[in-house]
Amino acid sequence: MTNKGNLKYSCDYHYFDVIDTKDKAYVLGLFYTDGNVASKCNGISLGMNDKDVVEFVKKSLKSTHPLYVVHDKRTTKLHYRLTIYNSNLKSSLIRLGCVPAKSKIICFPSSKMIPKHLMKYFILGCFEGDGAIFSPDDKNFTWHFIGTKNMCYGIAMYIRENLMVNMNVKSV
Repeated sequence: MTNKGNLKYSCDYHYFDVIDTKDKAYVLGLFYTDGNVASKCNGISLGMNDKDVVEFVKKSLKSTHPLYVVHDKRTTKLHYRLTIYNSNLKSSLIRLGCVPAKSKIICFPSSKMIPKHLMKYFILGCFEGDGAIFSPDDKNFTWHFIGTKNMCYGIAMYIRENLMVNMNVKSV
């Protein structure tokens, strides 16, 4: 079956079949936070204000698809979007927990989806999308991550177990 866009552009349509590299884990984290899996077609997309990150994803996917530039009305910044139509990419992302309309239901992935030794790269991708570091006085720093309670607890537990750093999760 040919997917819309496959005749004109190319891509590694099996990129997410197995998460077995640092880059794949990182890119999956980006899709968890700033990606979109369409519910009515085979489209997936990643949109961010950081052009370099979107270009990195495009290169990682070996994609020849164009980057679209959109003016973000909220911030007046440019927003860059990579959109690819492919049923295998979509089904692989869904199998890995990146589902359509994910914002309020997404869960931290299991070690069956992402091997433990690659989880830190996944978290880095999530942080790139929905994280921030704040310092009120340049001495004390607070790491913020916005996500579902399940995602935040999963990240906090990973950091506690692997870095021995205690993290608090707050609901607002």
